[in-house]
Amino acid sequence: MAEADEFPRPAGAPLPGGPDTPPPLVFAESAEPRVLEAALRLDRAGEAAPWLVGDPPPEWRERLRREGSRIRIVRPGGERLRRLAAFLRHRSSANSGAAADSTDSDTGADRAEAEARDPLFFADWLVATGEAAGAIAGARATTAEVVRAALRTIGPRPGVRRISGAFLMEFPDSESSDRESPGSASPRSAARRPPLLFTDGAVIPEPGVADLAEIALLAADAAKTLLDEEPRVAMLSFSTRGSADHPKARRMAEAAERVRRLRPDLPVDGELQADAALVPEIASRKAPGSPVAGRANVLVFPDLASGNLAYKLVERLAGATATGPLLLGLAAPANDLSRGAGVEDLVRLARLTLRQARDREASGAAAPLPLRPNRL
Repeated sequence: MAEADEFPRPAGAPLPGGPDTPPPLVFAESAEPRVLEAALRLDRAGEAAPWLVGDPPPEWRERLRREGSRIRIVRPGGERLRRLAAFLRHRSSANSGAAADSTDSDTGADRAEAEARDPLFFADWLVATGEAAGAIAGARATTAEVVRAALRTIGPRPGVRRISGAFLMEFPDSESSDRESPGSASPRSAARRPPLLFTDGAVIPEPGVADLAEIALLAADAAKTLLDEEPRVAMLSFSTRGSADHPKARRMAEAAERVRRLRPDLPVDGELQADAALVPEIASRKAPGSPVAGRANVLVFPDLASGNLAYKLVERLAGATATGPLLLGLAAPANDLSRGAGVEDLVRLARLTLRQARDREASGAAAPLPLRPNRL
């Protein structure tokens, strides 16, 4: 077990870790037993170098010492804390405008100091500055808290209006995300129901047409990393290609058309009912000639309620494994999970976060972020 308060690596280096050193992965909730167990598993397997933000319980610290764990304990403090507080103050000042009086300024400074000491913000700061490959939270914090910290510290990547959330859904007879650790070459098993990506069931309650199009595009990009295949996007509704004339159905059709204009190369269709999106025989009757019907692997739901209900129902009734929500559109990986998640869920999410980080590195975007005050 190691402890650190200052920067252990020079700013501007590529993705932390190397061919023989697993990259650091930050967990914000160090007092949560599920987080500690997951970190120990990842450390033993050599898949990641877990960093725990804060102060784990004394009995856990003793266990880490006894087992000779390489897990690092990082407390909010030192130069990191000063830089984060200054950045958050600057962001608050930029967002509030030049008319703020001294009382507002004092309040903003107090808020920035409190946020900087919050493990959620501090963990994301380690990712934003390039020290760690990714961050994970949500075992205790709500999705709103996790998203707010990520937006305030990491921010959306250039060109993204609003981030969104996706769940990787894997089925009992499909390949598992646990089939291999990042970089391994273990064989895949046969699959009758391939994994799917459900979006958005976590972030945007009532998306408009532009939001839905962006949600679809972000999920399509993520599918290449998370599903290991090309995306086929279905914009879901209670109607298929005008079978029901309703504004909510038309909204999904308009969003599909917007995606086609923005990305003519991306297979997308909508509006589609779920059976038309997933079952070839039904697709041939309801949506003949569709580029995705019957074989969609990215399902875009019309709103947060339907997406959230769908993933939980499929998880509980169909025995699927849901990992996420993966936060799509951030400038660097920082992911959420359900507060009902178990240790295996945390391990799966960690592996997917590392895959996102490696994909980001391959794209040439793994240097520390340009720390700019994005408006929330």
